[in-house]
Amino acid sequence: MSQTVNVKTAKYGEQSASAYGDESKGDQIMTAVNILNKVAGLPEAERAVIVAYYTCEVAAINEAALSLPMGWPTALRRMLARSWAGDRGLEMSQDDIATAYSFSQQTASRRWTETCKVLNGDLRSALAVLELQLLDLITMPTVANAHRFLEKVLA
Repeated sequence: MSQTVNVKTAKYGEQSASAYGDESKGDQIMTAVNILNKVAGLPEAERAVIVAYYTCEVAAINEAALSLPMGWPTALRRMLARSWAGDRGLEMSQDDIATAYSFSQQTASRRWTETCKVLNGDLRSALAVLELQLLDLITMPTVANAHRFLEKVLA
């Protein structure tokens, strides 16, 4: 993905003030740039899934759909990835998907389950990498990184 993606940010003093109240607006912008650089350094599939999930950008969703099995029709992969990224469930019913792509309703259900499994796995691994790289900015790490956080705090 080599396109620019617009990202919504909080205005200074709104949501960010409680966590980063002692930082100037310039410092907050530099922190955001640092985070976006870390995201850009992720492997392509993980980067696409992060961008797709948090922005619902069409190009990122299409890129994330490439993580799904290539034996599936492209339109189906994109529709399933779009449904996953939107967090609203399927755009069409499983019966409609089965009819449109000429397979059973059970196959449609399995493909939706597989989509969630693959894309959630990519999202989890991307967030785990980002958490390690940005541990100094995190106030509540996951259980997997709690010992690293405590070492930093107690040092």
